[in-house]
Amino acid sequence: MAVRNSQRIVRISVPLLLAVVVYAGFSFLIQRLAQPWGSARADYLAHAAAAKDWWLGHGLSPPHFLFVGLIIVCHMLFPAMTVSSTAFMAGGIGAVAGALATYAFWIRQLPAQNNGDCWIAALWSLALQVAGPITLATIWANNFFWGYIYPASTFHNPTIVLLKPFALLSFALTLRALERSMTGRPGWQLVLGLSAAGILSALAKPNWLLCFLPGVVLTVLFDSRLQGRRAAWFVAGAAVLSGLCVLAWQYAFLYDQSGADRIVFTPEKWISQYGWLAPLKLMLSIAFPVSVLALFWSDLRKSLLLRLAWATFGASLLIAYGFSETGSRAGDDNLGWSAQIALFVLFVASAIAMVGAIRQPATPAKWRAFRLRRDIALAIFLFHLIGGLTCYATYMVDRGINWAWY
Repeated sequence: MAVRNSQRIVRISVPLLLAVVVYAGFSFLIQRLAQPWGSARADYLAHAAAAKDWWLGHGLSPPHFLFVGLIIVCHMLFPAMTVSSTAFMAGGIGAVAGALATYAFWIRQLPAQNNGDCWIAALWSLALQVAGPITLATIWANNFFWGYIYPASTFHNPTIVLLKPFALLSFALTLRALERSMTGRPGWQLVLGLSAAGILSALAKPNWLLCFLPGVVLTVLFDSRLQGRRAAWFVAGAAVLSGLCVLAWQYAFLYDQSGADRIVFTPEKWISQYGWLAPLKLMLSIAFPVSVLALFWSDLRKSLLLRLAWATFGASLLIAYGFSETGSRAGDDNLGWSAQIALFVLFVASAIAMVGAIRQPATPAKWRAFRLRRDIALAIFLFHLIGGLTCYATYMVDRGINWAWY
């Protein structure tokens, strides 16, 4: 009984501690290190202004309004705080939700067998919120941001922070539905849930849905276990139909009211906009998931988890590198956020797949090989972690005033 109570306490306290650490770290970074009017706070202040306008009845400005709505809810709960302060609070809530969603997805895929598994899941969940590209390899170029794909540590964008938990929820529910489709029917509750999660993700920021919908279709199309299953196509159809409805509304809402009158195909964008180091920066951005796939290929080649994550990331690269907006939003590179959120989910999926493969029973010889491959993948992930911390460190250097380091 005492052991059972101890396990229950650990399984409750570990995610609570994770939430406290993430919220405290986020608040310290945004409210203590960043200058009041620096670039780190710019998007938060812009969304605070949009929330104020919406509250005063001046209309809704962004079609992805969940963060603006969260600011209003926080301000209603804490009316003594300024709107900008509640915007930072909303950002902290989004960061905590992303970390807890990562932890919940991890535990769902790899159920904790003891207290240590809970701590491992929490440490991985925390590290995955910080990981960035391996920027140290191009430190001589004095550039830590432009041209790289950041899987998690783009904390200066509040909508991408809020998108992370919804993207993981959408991915997790769709993955479960496809897994059930292999042998039976997923059930209407699950299909309804994944459709709702997809819609909510688009209302947070449409970039996830833009790449996830083709990712789902590609997975069903090329996975031999799914392509002949009517239930799998029903899952894909439900996700695509519900997703296209909200994306069509957002497209009409946005481009009818702004100078960005259309989206155009720009295959030259990858090199012309990101520079001649773009191919190297791409490889340095995805080194960890590539290493997991290469080192554990024989164990993970049939993993539906990785197939769905990689298909989504592949679609995101086409969107990020092949399409651009025109008009006043042309320089914002808004479509590039699709690759960033897809890479975050790919990092989470790769970490879970690697740990899951290592957990499998193995002979002593196979375990020694596993340990070597694990150490190589962990070393690569450590460099990603250093890259993410480097991104945070630049705010300590210039305190978010300019983008000279980016």
